[in-house]
Amino acid sequence: MSDEHLGSRLAALLRTLKPKTKEPISAKVLNTWIAQAEGKLGNEARGGRLGWLVASSVAIAAVQRAIDAEGRNLFLPKGGTLLQHRLPATARTTKDVDGLIRGDLDRFIFALDEALDEPWGPLTLRRGEVEVVNVPTKIIKPRRL
Repeated sequence: MSDEHLGSRLAALLRTLKPKTKEPISAKVLNTWIAQAEGKLGNEARGGRLGWLVASSVAIAAVQRAIDAEGRNLFLPKGGTLLQHRLPATARTTKDVDGLIRGDLDRFIFALDEALDEPWGPLTLRRGEVEVVNVPTKIIKPRRL
């Protein structure tokens, strides 16, 4: 897959909005801006779709700041998350962020914690405890964090 992103109807609609000239001072302000944008953009953005796209984009960008000694991302998006951010269709929605961890899980968690400690504008980012997801058919159990 190339790094060139395909355009979507939602992306085209987003370009019609007037850019904000400042950062939101809180999550509440950001949520208000998103709700206003959803109202202006119509059905493509409604139902929380735009809010989810913003939230998942921030989460993925933050998690991808966890890098190894060579500067490579330790988290690689996959599944519906990857499709939602790479394909032009807006019909496919997902409710979570799926990905693969490159290398050792403990090293990733350490790098992630360091990345989350770095400032991210007005947002404070944190992770939950690492939970094992018991999928009987999997030898290596997925994790949730």
